[in-house]
Amino acid sequence: MTRALLLFCFFAAFLLPVAAVAQRGDELVIDGNFSVVVVDQSMAHAPVVAFFRDLEQVARRFANISSSGGARKLLLVLDPAAKSGKSKFIHSRHFRQWVLMLPGDYRSLTDDPEAGRMIASALVQTQLGNPPQQPLPPEALWIADGIWSEFVMRQKNHRHIMHFTYLEALRNAVEQGFELKLDLDTLAAPRRIRKNSAEWLLYSQRAQLMIETAVALTPRRNNLLKDYCFLLFGGKLSPRECFIQTFGTAARRKLNSNFAPGEVLPKDESAAGLVAINRLALKKLYSHYAPMSVEAWEKRLQEVCRVSYIHPSGNVENNAFLTDLPLLVEKYEDCASLPRLKIFFLNELAALAPLSLRTEVMQLALQLGRITTVPAAQISREMKDTLNLLQQKINNYKYVENELKLYEDSAKPLLYDFRLVMDDAQNKPKLPKLTGGFIDAVENANRR
Repeated sequence: MTRALLLFCFFAAFLLPVAAVAQRGDELVIDGNFSVVVVDQSMAHAPVVAFFRDLEQVARRFANISSSGGARKLLLVLDPAAKSGKSKFIHSRHFRQWVLMLPGDYRSLTDDPEAGRMIASALVQTQLGNPPQQPLPPEALWIADGIWSEFVMRQKNHRHIMHFTYLEALRNAVEQGFELKLDLDTLAAPRRIRKNSAEWLLYSQRAQLMIETAVALTPRRNNLLKDYCFLLFGGKLSPRECFIQTFGTAARRKLNSNFAPGEVLPKDESAAGLVAINRLALKKLYSHYAPMSVEAWEKRLQEVCRVSYIHPSGNVENNAFLTDLPLLVEKYEDCASLPRLKIFFLNELAALAPLSLRTEVMQLALQLGRITTVPAAQISREMKDTLNLLQQKINNYKYVENELKLYEDSAKPLLYDFRLVMDDAQNKPKLPKLTGGFIDAVENANRR
């Protein structure tokens, strides 16, 4: 009797949960309130779980969007009968809730930013305690697009990235001289998604950078992204006021905690908030893992080394070099605040530089801090020596970069620039009818 009772307990403990799972069908729990239903019985479940679990981890680790007590359930249904590009929410009688219908080929979702926006938006909404079928406000769609773009980038790289993503297009734009601007205008979601366009690429990378910046600004046990959404839902403030009050205020506090001079930020609080956001975002775009290119960094160094001051006699703006600053401070009282301003800019510039260049930049900042305590002529000589050493390192970097570029160009096949790709995804020239004559013409032109 005792043996029979033990067998009964064994079957009750191990087999009954299996029967309960079988009754639920192919519903796979990704995390907490996030589940996926696989309609196709022949589809392997492990890759599906891994795919959507990666999405949940991106939202949790990258955007700090995690489950809370008031979170609602999000259910995705992978149906092989659903057509690609036709994802939609329906109310299911079987599940007694709203579900998002997706195509069975879930891997194709990485090439469908519209479906990605729906999935990421629903994930954010359920974590905020809202219905999944209710889309995010237009002013907050960049949060969903940023999360999905980050997820797609990690899926296509096939690498596990914890905190940092290399935003190549945005980096190139900044290094070419374009201003980095993160505000409601640049983060406005395009009405029409053109996934291969430069507009969509730059917008999605701005959204990724803004999310990283917002998380870096978030105090402990808070989430600025959630605070921003709650302010939008409240409707008491305009979207621009919500953006400034949430992110601008936090950015100004962060910058002021770094002892930023008063000349750095405008007096208007809204404008000061945007300036602070962009300055802090630049440090997220570049880091010691992936510094700014030497040529672009050298241009910023030259701007910092240029000193502008007002001559007291004629009230005319004059220009000088950084090594002249000790003498100017000694001669004119109005120049006394310039060393502190230049020290702040040098510290910011050091954060964008390769590691081997940071020593000289920090040394320049220390030398500027010794003004009025050491003779001006001595500090000027020391600064000239430091700048000469820094210029030698910059020249060595540029030489190495040029040699690498020449090697890469020489290693390319002769017809690399005329290469053809399937489905013409990169707008390459189509295959000509007379292939032999085309190749001969290109080779002859290269020989000439």
